[in-house]
Amino acid sequence: MRSESANRFADAPADVPFRVCPYGHVPRPEIIQVEEGRRVTAVDWVPGTGGVAMIADEGRTSDQKELVFVTESGSVQQLPLPAGLSSPVYGVNLVAGHEPLVVIGEARWSDSDIKLTVMEELFDVPDEGDLIVMDFGGVVRARHRSAHGASLSPDFRWMSYWRSGDNGLHNLFVTRPEQESAVFVAAIVEMDPGSGMSFSECWSADSRYLHVSGEAFGLRTVRWTYDVIAQELYADDGGTAAAMSVPSV
Repeated sequence: MRSESANRFADAPADVPFRVCPYGHVPRPEIIQVEEGRRVTAVDWVPGTGGVAMIADEGRTSDQKELVFVTESGSVQQLPLPAGLSSPVYGVNLVAGHEPLVVIGEARWSDSDIKLTVMEELFDVPDEGDLIVMDFGGVVRARHRSAHGASLSPDFRWMSYWRSGDNGLHNLFVTRPEQESAVFVAAIVEMDPGSGMSFSECWSADSRYLHVSGEAFGLRTVRWTYDVIAQELYADDGGTAAAMSVPSV
């Protein structure tokens, strides 16, 4: 993780929006019966449109899922996983995608907590904290290591994620899903270090702005907006919020 001063707030133009992001509640994906005995967890699939989803067959435990593509007609096509990984996957916290790319986040690749070193060396098996971006043929296009809390922009062109350090420090990055390089946005310290993140992020409808809101160390309110085109970070309360952004380590 590169070191960079996060005290980089610019003067916000009058038309830059600010918003408070939902925190602490993630809606459960809808579960839809698509075929006899097959239920789709519609993570990124809209009926009548098609898209990427997770599927669980009847008789399989709830955390054992296959990665599939559901067509507009509702038929199911299983997607291959990267070499060295086998279906089903366990405990997936994020699956999103629009052809031709799929993002898989924070998955456990087996039902065992014990990893086989030989398998890791042979196949470069991802760590459970990695975000994997692959194409519809199962070829890995990018891997974002030690990343969590990924958020995809509505047009799927941008992805934000966090990397956490010691003492409640969390670093926010933005990238193109298929690129391994990322732009550092800001670093924030938890309101009560050790208690977990006290802030969250969300995208604007036009995918241009990444909003960050919540509480930071010292009971300071955070309401920031990052412009992914201009690569500028704005705070809606001047120097108060800016003072809470600390160097990345």
